[in-house]
Amino acid sequence: MSTATATVTPARHRVEQAPRRPGVVRTLVTRVLPGALLIALLTLLGALILVPRLLGWAPLTVLSGSMEPTIPTGSQVVISPVTDVGSLEVGDVVTVMPYPDDPTLVTHRIVERSETPAGPAFTTQGDANDVVDPWEVTETQVRGEVRYWVPAAGYVATALSGHTKAIGTAVIAAALFGYAALQMVRAGRERRSEDVVAGPLVDRARLTRLEDEVGHEAAVEMVERFVDMLPTRVARLHEAVTAGEAPELRDAALSLGGTASMLGADRLAAVAATCRAADAAMAREVLAELDRLAEATERELVAAR
Repeated sequence: MSTATATVTPARHRVEQAPRRPGVVRTLVTRVLPGALLIALLTLLGALILVPRLLGWAPLTVLSGSMEPTIPTGSQVVISPVTDVGSLEVGDVVTVMPYPDDPTLVTHRIVERSETPAGPAFTTQGDANDVVDPWEVTETQVRGEVRYWVPAAGYVATALSGHTKAIGTAVIAAALFGYAALQMVRAGRERRSEDVVAGPLVDRARLTRLEDEVGHEAAVEMVERFVDMLPTRVARLHEAVTAGEAPELRDAALSLGGTASMLGADRLAAVAATCRAADAAMAREVLAELDRLAEATERELVAAR
């Protein structure tokens, strides 16, 4: 629009300020932290259940502190079968059954290896122990090699029965994937909301035609009146959606959309029309976009006067 005559300073100053960007802490809490938590939970679930099942490995719970601090009490270790005992070396952590008539399993580190006519034999010792174990194990007593362990996970595994574990696994998996889907939907909504304010929001040609029709001062007054009334109109629309009053919602949307269209703010008018035509649930979703679009349109109209 032409600026040949002085324009009226808007009564409110909020619309001339740059949109407030979310702080670092808020961004971390609302965006980074949920994603990191989801990744951590999925990784934990995969390490405890998915990977062992796919590879044929076995999870075991550590009940003593003989391997601390390397493997704390209550950890869950995951072991793989040893297909070639000859490949085991000093320093490897293995799970063995020391006595043939006792099914108790012990997870310790190999500290010595010797060769016998029957094959390699191994002396083991817990990292927290001062002396080596009072046994020497051979191939038939080696039950597996430790691949990795998860601290404290063994407590949970011990407390659950096999049936409960199956149910719990299904519930956790469903919850995690549901949460992942929710985050994807939320991210999509945020992108759409950001797209709302991308590009010009006011048709300058429409404003110029309005100025030609009614004169510069009258056009400026119409823009200022719309800017001043916009928060009230948006608030009225919010109240109508919250109350679920269809007639009031229709009137509020028409009041906002009709004036917005006359001033060239077609995108704001379109969102108001969508809010009017939608059901209550969809209208509440549209309101978030309407708020962002209203503030951006407000700033653009002030700049165009």
